[in-house]
Amino acid sequence: MQMNLNPLEQIDPVVIVAVAVIVLITFLVLKRVFVVPYVRVMEERALRFERADEQLADGRRLHESADAEADATMADARTEADELRRVSAEALERYRTETIAEAGRTAASRLERGRAAIQAQRAEEQGRLRDHAVSCVELACQQLIGGIGEQEVGAVVDDLMARVGVGGAGGVG
Repeated sequence: MQMNLNPLEQIDPVVIVAVAVIVLITFLVLKRVFVVPYVRVMEERALRFERADEQLADGRRLHESADAEADATMADARTEADELRRVSAEALERYRTETIAEAGRTAASRLERGRAAIQAQRAEEQGRLRDHAVSCVELACQQLIGGIGEQEVGAVVDDLMARVGVGGAGGVG
């Protein structure tokens, strides 16, 4: 018995068909069990990536919009704050000026009233001093020289008061 070593002679068509059927069945089973689910998972993953990219782009646009809006709001707030600061400074300066002016007017009024009161009291005291001096000089003259007229005594006292800077019967000296 001799063995046939020619490979072409050893091929059996039934085996070839059986191997082809087994390969086809294996391919279909593998395709259904592994390839189709794998492709589905990969497509879903790609879809999720696309959605994530869209959401990221939306988020970036929203972030940029919010930044722009925040910058605009900040600029408006700074402008408003500067305006309020300026208005407040002007109002404070007006209030300060008005208060100082009012205080000056009040002080001047009080000073004038005080001066008038002092002048009136001074005139009153000078009158009393003159009257007292006249009565003292009259009394002294009566004791020394036996009497002198009231007008002469008044003139002497007025002259004396004028010399010392107190004032006479006519008013302030």
